[in-house]
Amino acid sequence: DAAGNNVDPTLPVGNNLADNSALVVDGVYPTIESISSTTVDGEYGFGESINLTLTFSEALTLAGGNLLVTLETGTTDRQVTISTISNSTTATGVYTIQSGDASSDLAVSAISLSAGTLADAAANSLDMTLPTGVSTLAGSSALTVDGTVPEDFTVGSVTPTVGVVTAGYWNASNTGLAIVVPIDNDGSLQTGGLQIRARTGSSAFENFGALQTISSIGVNKSTSFTATQVEAISGFGEGAVIEFTAIITDSVGNATTGTSSATTLTVD
Repeated sequence: DAAGNNVDPTLPVGNNLADNSALVVDGVYPTIESISSTTVDGEYGFGESINLTLTFSEALTLAGGNLLVTLETGTTDRQVTISTISNSTTATGVYTIQSGDASSDLAVSAISLSAGTLADAAANSLDMTLPTGVSTLAGSSALTVDGTVPEDFTVGSVTPTVGVVTAGYWNASNTGLAIVVPIDNDGSLQTGGLQIRARTGSSAFENFGALQTISSIGVNKSTSFTATQVEAISGFGEGAVIEFTAIITDSVGNATTGTSSATTLTVD
């Protein structure tokens, strides 16, 4: 003081800064601790969904925009939009596979905001740096994406067998039927499925025979049916016109319905 007395450095008791104010200091930026999925490891096709969970180092709140999670999905990367995060250490979203998407091990390539903020209670913004190793989506899951449906195709020949064979007709002497379907030279079709379908007139198509496993690709697959199966088609009867199509499904479950065969059968 003016008399030369030094200040006593002893801190006051009960009248300190902490006693008179409630000030919290937080200079730590929150981080992304992990990106994971509870979707079971495996192969997923067009239209199927995969869930995502982001875990943060502390509770965050999203305001004024959306959190965008970019996935590596081939030619066109897809984004999962998360619009709500309220004082939470996690955020969840769903990725739905679109046509043409492809990935042998689904991974996140970037995380960003469309606008606004994603911050903790002290207004520290999230550090958007992606985690590494087992904390990544690819490191913690094995999710294969195949959004490519089988190529378009047209059902080939439809030919009665045995008895009097007349092109375009089914008669009482016929005891079998052979239908040819082209199978594209596409590796994803191996172990896929072929389902022949039939209808009379303008009625709905119905499965004709059992689902068949595709064991060879790049071939014209001939399938055989009995007279009993033909005569069991809904609407079968004198003068009915039977039309045939098929559905080809790849190993992941992507399916394409083919154009009907140019050959119909008139029941005579």
